[in-house]
Formats: sequence, structure tokens, C-alpha cells
Amino acid sequence: MHQSPDQLGSCTECGASVFEVDVLVTYETDDGRQYYAECPDCRAVVHPE
Repeated sequence: MHQSPDQLGSCTECGASVFEVDVLVTYETDDGRQYYAECPDCRAVVHPE
């Protein structure tokens, strides 16, 4: 799957693309940076995949 530089992944609820502009919380884990974001389509707060 080709992603633009600011695309973080897809919404786990509806499959829409989630971008950096949608991020609500950023945090660091042992595996790297993780995000909680608001889906621009369904408005669910998700962990983009």
C-alpha cells in the first residue's frame, strides 16, 4: 500500500485514510512513535493501522 508522507494509516473502524493533521495524541513506545487520531470520515478515535 502506497502512503503519502503525512498518511499514518487507515481507520480501524471504516478504513478511511488517516493523516498527521488528524492526530490527537502522539506517544513513544519501544516500537517507535504511536498515535491516536480522529478519523476524518467516521469521527471515531482510532489507532491508525
